[in-house]
Amino acid sequence: MRTVMYYCEWAVYARAYPVSSLPVDKLTHVNYAFAKVDPATGRVDVADRYAAMGWDEGNGEKLHGSMAEIFQLKNRARHVKVLLSVGGATETATSAFAAVASSPVRQQAFVQSCMTLLTNLPFDGLDLDWEFPTTAAEGAAYARLLAALRSAMGSVGLAFGYLLTVAAPCGRDNYSHLPLAEMDRSLDYWNLMAYDFSGAWTATADHQANIYGGRFSADAAVKAYLAAGIAPDKLVLGMPLYGRSFKGTDGPCCAFSGVGDGSWEAGVYDYKQLPPPGATEYVDRQHICTWSYDPSLRVLVSYDSPESAVLKADYIRARGLGGAMFWEASADHPPSHPRSLVAAVHARLQPAGLDRSLNCVCYPRSRYFNIHGV
Repeated sequence: MRTVMYYCEWAVYARAYPVSSLPVDKLTHVNYAFAKVDPATGRVDVADRYAAMGWDEGNGEKLHGSMAEIFQLKNRARHVKVLLSVGGATETATSAFAAVASSPVRQQAFVQSCMTLLTNLPFDGLDLDWEFPTTAAEGAAYARLLAALRSAMGSVGLAFGYLLTVAAPCGRDNYSHLPLAEMDRSLDYWNLMAYDFSGAWTATADHQANIYGGRFSADAAVKAYLAAGIAPDKLVLGMPLYGRSFKGTDGPCCAFSGVGDGSWEAGVYDYKQLPPPGATEYVDRQHICTWSYDPSLRVLVSYDSPESAVLKADYIRARGLGGAMFWEASADHPPSHPRSLVAAVHARLQPAGLDRSLNCVCYPRSRYFNIHGV
């Protein structure tokens, strides 16, 4: 069983959330997001060298920044594995993956540059986030890319095995393009993005992260992956640490007229700011989701609460799934807070047995790290 959390590279800036703030005693895996892909060459690199390494390109060898903190975290919490997440939800990242998929030369450069990052920086593997292949041909190219990465990881010859995962869609229109069984042969597990089922792009103020019911649901996606032959313990259920808001609405499944402001982008609020002042929180135990509603402002926000998160943890255990995943770290309450979602899910999953396998803290081929530290 796993508890996976995405950590955003940019969290060190306005969010004031360094790697050292991660609740490592509640986690088994951390995905460091996001490395960027150059669409012209296919090469992968960290997106912000100052945030990641503490220096601009070409200005030194010794690492500081988040990479140094990750190394220290892994020595302090040997059960936490840290993966480098590549891509993301931006149009730039999506088009870059498509460019890689269309060229064997760019695919080779993608794999080689990923291995350079893995062997030089303090990571235990890779998590690919292509949102999303839009044709069967792109899906097939995705599978080939994963297979090439798996082969390259196995050829390094280190005493430990690199992990390879993906952030996977829960909408049929997206996963229908993926050769799921073929991809699964290369993957250690799948991070199911069981959120964003509704938002500014939908016609009504629907739930954005429900397990059952609605046009989209986590349960429907889980069943589709299982039907494709994916083992249940390789499916990690994603949960949002944010809420999506809808203005000018009379409640769930009703029309709306805007999405409001948000914490960092329009219509999206950090979970730790929810429910908004003046709103009442509701939990739908049938569909397993939470929302708040302010009748005076006619604003609905769809998100997870401790109660719905615990129900999701029970769903994970009942179906023998591989754990829970959270996007993203800075938006939760501290784990000591009674409304921390990560703490609530961890407490529910821990009795089922969480992954305590050791991470890697020895990098014999790295130009930056060795067994003595940074």
